[in-house]
Amino acid sequence: MTNIQFEHGRNLLSIIPADRFNQLFRQHFQKEYQDFITLVIKELNVDYDDRIVEIGCRTGWVSLEIARRMPDAQIIGLDSDERFIRIAQQNQEKEKIDNVQFIVGGADYFNESKPQAFDAVISFKIFHQIIFIIFYFSISDNFNL
Repeated sequence: MTNIQFEHGRNLLSIIPADRFNQLFRQHFQKEYQDFITLVIKELNVDYDDRIVEIGCRTGWVSLEIARRMPDAQIIGLDSDERFIRIAQQNQEKEKIDNVQFIVGGADYFNESKPQAFDAVISFKIFHQIIFIIFYFSISDNFNL
């Protein structure tokens, strides 16, 4: 889902309640993402006991599906919105998947004070943020791409 801006600085994700987003994504996920997840696991070329982090996990369905298919892996789902993490944790309870941990935080969550090593980092829903960051730094005097 893109970060569409509306009047008064609100974006699409702030207009759709988190629980409705969860319902819509789950319906879409069921139909569209299953083959995509298979491709991602294959292309990541990870071992089935690896550590994987998903940045921008929203309601956790991608992290949960990877965890379901890779039960010996350790999966961490990060999202900066506490509402989505709460729903991801509820989804995890319903699905009875225990090799996932959902944490409130963004791409900068792991830093020098919280170092972590991962075998793979994935992100499906934050390309709009990355484009903004690249644009910001590309016009900055302090950083050249």
